[in-house]
Amino acid sequence: MSIISTNFFSYYAKPGQFTDLSKYKKLINNLPANNVALINATQNLIVHDMWLDHYDVKKDPKKYIGASRTAADIIDLSLIISKKKLFDEHNKNEKVIGDCRDFSIFLCALFRIKEIPARARCGFASYLAKESKYEDHWVCEVYRNNKWRKIDPQIDSFQLNFILKWAKEHPKADNDYKKMLLSLDPMDITEHHFITAGKAWKLSRDNSLNPNNFGIGINPEKFGLKSLSGLWFIRGNLIRDFLALNKIEVSPFVTGIENNKNYWHNWRLMNTEDSKLTDNDWALLDKISKLTDNPNYNLKEIRDLFAENPDLHPPFILNK
Repeated sequence: MSIISTNFFSYYAKPGQFTDLSKYKKLINNLPANNVALINATQNLIVHDMWLDHYDVKKDPKKYIGASRTAADIIDLSLIISKKKLFDEHNKNEKVIGDCRDFSIFLCALFRIKEIPARARCGFASYLAKESKYEDHWVCEVYRNNKWRKIDPQIDSFQLNFILKWAKEHPKADNDYKKMLLSLDPMDITEHHFITAGKAWKLSRDNSLNPNNFGIGINPEKFGLKSLSGLWFIRGNLIRDFLALNKIEVSPFVTGIENNKNYWHNWRLMNTEDSKLTDNDWALLDKISKLTDNPNYNLKEIRDLFAENPDLHPPFILNK
């Protein structure tokens, strides 16, 4: 039986290459270290690209953070977009346009600069998907009061009210689905609302859930694809979650190809079709699923596996 790793406290309390805000430490020092203040600071700087119409925000290419950018890049761009002080209130048109990963890594970066253990997690949210579906998503885990808690910094009061209103106004929706939506608390995300990619992989591999229910609910033809769901999609998130546990928080699938249609092509383990994976590949992915399901006990193995396996190294990040 594994012994819980005690070094995750120090490991996740320090930034990685995407969450290093040290150049802005003086500006951030005055922010209170409580969850609410840091979440509010995150939401003050970023607006989600898929919610722009709901917020009545124009799609301005100059405001998009783009793929594989860092938490510091988000502040850099914010200071260009708005002439206000960093944490003064920004209106909806003064915010950086990003995705769920950007919200999660920025909140994670704020926790880490306060020396509070935090990590981004990649998986699937039921509250952002249609009934019985699971939507590609990222959240942030923070360690406080001797436990890890999942927080979704993307879901502000506007989005939460939108979700709750939908649940209340659709009486024909499945009762369990509505109950899940109505119980959503962005400050404390449960497994009813979000499952990590490793768990999604396991449930799909043992036929407990249909892998085609996991993906992203947009038109795949926009990207020249037949589908944006399935085991191949879960595999991508599985690798992204594994990397995030190694403090390498790469972009979501769609953000990557929106930035460059060949963004994932040079990464064999990410880009290979399911039918062309080797037995060793399947064994490796199953092992990652098991390790990431309980990273507190498996942190050393997670870090060692990454260090030892070049197939897990994102070429467009580590070689730049």
